[in-house]
Amino acid sequence: MAGREAGADWTLFGTADLRADPPDPALADPAELHDYLRDLWLPWRRTGDGLIVASGNLGSESIARLRARLGEPIGIVSASRQGLQDAIARQFGDSLLDGAISGLERSEPQFSARPVITRRQGAVFGALLALVASAFILAPGIAGFVTVALLSVWFAANAIFRALLVCAGTMKTKAANAPLPPDNELPVYSILVPLYREANILPALIASLKAIDYPANRIDAKLIVEADDLETIAALDAIELDARFHVIGVPPSLPRTKPKACNFSLPFARGKFLVIYDAEDRPEPDQLRKAVAAFRALPDQIACLQARLNFYNARENFLTRGILAQRVKEIPRRAA
Repeated sequence: MAGREAGADWTLFGTADLRADPPDPALADPAELHDYLRDLWLPWRRTGDGLIVASGNLGSESIARLRARLGEPIGIVSASRQGLQDAIARQFGDSLLDGAISGLERSEPQFSARPVITRRQGAVFGALLALVASAFILAPGIAGFVTVALLSVWFAANAIFRALLVCAGTMKTKAANAPLPPDNELPVYSILVPLYREANILPALIASLKAIDYPANRIDAKLIVEADDLETIAALDAIELDARFHVIGVPPSLPRTKPKACNFSLPFARGKFLVIYDAEDRPEPDQLRKAVAAFRALPDQIACLQARLNFYNARENFLTRGILAQRVKEIPRRAA
């Protein structure tokens, strides 16, 4: 099947299953990865008549960007969003994985935890340790007194700081009473859900995400699984997922952490806002609407909000009962 949009220099050639008929990897340019992800397309075939691309977004703006970038007549085969994302992940998996693991260290090394201690810090700590050791040898009584005094000041300052955080967190802002926006004013909201050996709670998780009071066509939910977590993948295959859900497989690698999985999937997110849920989270249905309202009411420099946490398994075992007891002790203290 082929069709031509009136007045546009491109031709639509039906649909393609990118797993059975994958794009030609020689045609893709790693430097264009951002554009492939933004508009969900990949070069698919080169023919005598020009380039054929696979696209999961046939919107007019996306097609216009394609034409402007390629500068030649193009043919298009339509593919599903899931199929395009899978194809991009397969083709650029190594690059995405390297960015997920080492991208922060390269771009913002001051925020990376990979260098545990710098050479200068090691020299300073070594000198302080030698100074403290010498003090305890030469004047143990005075050294002990000074150490206890400094530790007392440290713990007092920490307690004051935590008290100030509690006060700041309970202060009412205009965001608390911001009106919830209607459907037509809501942007696309991305949800990242890293999963690892979570097959048993997937049905409850999917039901909870579907219950969120937000237009389904503006939800961009990424279910992130390790590619070798076959049990979770099989459980996902058994669940019927609608268009708001996209499954992303992370190639097996170390470290096996949630931050790495989220970093790998972040380039696929297309929302203006983004939230990360754990598999056991059960968000309130209006949480995303409240977040959008709060962000719009707060200053532009506010980049992150923390939702209030609650628990649903307080009496399940000794550990969760201990958390409940701690919360009960904290409530009167805060109220006072």
